[in-house]
Amino acid sequence: MTHRLVPALVNGRSGDPALLLDLPQQGRAMLFDAGDLAALDGRALLRVTHLFLSHAHMDHLIGFDRLLRVNVGRQARIAMFGPPGTITRIGHKLRGYEWDLVDRIVPVLSFEVAELHAGDVLRGARFALQRGFEPEPLPETSASGGVLLDEPGIRVRAALLAHHGPVLGFRAEEGMQATVRAEAVVARGWRTGPWVTALKGAALAGAAEVETPGGRMPLSTLRDVVVTVPGRAIGYVTDVADTPANRLAIAALVQDVELLFIEAPFLAAEAERALERGHLTARAAGEIARAAGVGAVEPFHFSPRHIAAEVLAEIAAAFSPPGPAAPRPS
Repeated sequence: MTHRLVPALVNGRSGDPALLLDLPQQGRAMLFDAGDLAALDGRALLRVTHLFLSHAHMDHLIGFDRLLRVNVGRQARIAMFGPPGTITRIGHKLRGYEWDLVDRIVPVLSFEVAELHAGDVLRGARFALQRGFEPEPLPETSASGGVLLDEPGIRVRAALLAHHGPVLGFRAEEGMQATVRAEAVVARGWRTGPWVTALKGAALAGAAEVETPGGRMPLSTLRDVVVTVPGRAIGYVTDVADTPANRLAIAALVQDVELLFIEAPFLAAEAERALERGHLTARAAGEIARAAGVGAVEPFHFSPRHIAAEVLAEIAAAFSPPGPAAPRPS
């Protein structure tokens, strides 16, 4: 099965937070946070259609200027989502430059920025290059269940969490996927061809019948040939305090995701300092991942003070359930 979501930490575990989520079948990509983006070339940045910000601390937003620079003079509409205050901050960044003769640039570049507020309220504004990035208010809308984006092949949901102020955690997931079993095709004496694509589409759409090399057949008779399975789900959580409320909200957001990207800047021995700074310890990250039933954990936002192996070991110990107790000798 080919996944439609391909995630990669732009700066590894220790650099500025930035997760590139590639959608190769759609020819585009999304960013979760925009720390230093120097590792991404222009071709990669030009594929970015959405930017999801956890919050606006410098190490999560400094790369925005690189994304802006590569798009000036090109046709692009980039959607941005963040916590309350994002519109004002992005507006300040965009209008911090002097925009000369932009009304003569033909390709339209715009940033449509939306803030998620309590009660699943989305407030937005549009910033267009041709207007010198002066803000244009957008109608207030509802993000029921925290859903920020719901398009074919991709759905992104967010939850408001607490750092020193509001931050967003995210869940990105594919829709259902259909896969065809090659051995079942061969067993029927058929050959693969364009009909396979039509069969997958019919299975996803719940069609009653579909055309096959054996003629038009009810879909219900082809369960050995085509199966549908849930798509990949990915979580992204960073810069959150270890509080009961945050733990509950994160677990609900990333429940059963295949892969959870979660911060781990402190070790358990520094729990008091971590709480003061509004961050998680490695142990807390592992415990949250275990409580949410995620498939795998990819920790990041490591502190340079720590040896990576120590952080990974602490997360693994908290994430992996304890084995059965060894029998006592009689």
